[in-house]
Amino acid sequence: MNPKIDFIDEYFKKWHENLKRARRLLSRKEFYLEGILVLSCYIGALSRLRYPNEDKDWKAYKQIVLEYSSKRDLYEKIDLLFFYQWPRSLYKDDKKFKKLADYPQLVQIFTSKFGDEGSIRLDNDKNRYATENHLLNAISSNPFPEFDQDNFIRYVKLFSNCEILYRYVRCQAVHENDFPLVNKVSIVESGTIRYEDNHIITGKVIYETVRDILENLRRECLAKQQWPFEL
Repeated sequence: MNPKIDFIDEYFKKWHENLKRARRLLSRKEFYLEGILVLSCYIGALSRLRYPNEDKDWKAYKQIVLEYSSKRDLYEKIDLLFFYQWPRSLYKDDKKFKKLADYPQLVQIFTSKFGDEGSIRLDNDKNRYATENHLLNAISSNPFPEFDQDNFIRYVKLFSNCEILYRYVRCQAVHENDFPLVNKVSIVESGTIRYEDNHIITGKVIYETVRDILENLRRECLAKQQWPFEL
């Protein structure tokens, strides 16, 4: 037996024990938000472990989600509701978001193809979350002369589910104790509260994200006989 493999295996077993505790928090309605906080912090910790030389937290966080969560398709999709609401969001004055060219024309095209803000809010699964290719096809069907495809491909990712996970869970929820992706509902009769997810990134999805990151990272480490920071 290789002692290093044994140590690596034991290391990940401890991580899975931590994950079980986070899942128990999610399962109790009064600790649902705490469960989300813990899970997001786990993603951050694992990203620093896997990419120790990456000095940008956002880059490491998003990279481990895309590379190890087994949910790349979900996280790369663009949230059109966020896209439509951007001018009223926390990021309306963000210089990076403002680099996306032709925003008014794009909103007009996407509204015509996928529905307006009200309709996609009511029909979340069907049209709210679109792939980059679906959006490009919609633009191709309604072309306008000044469209800069390279600019679009580069900056539309700011409206992706991966970006939302980082900005609204990793940053806003963890740092400000504010949870835009979860509605808090007060039940007057019983004097209690419940939480309702309002986004495809639910507590369950975040749990599955961490679970799969751990499992995929564990398999790679064991196969290569290396610690995460050595990969």
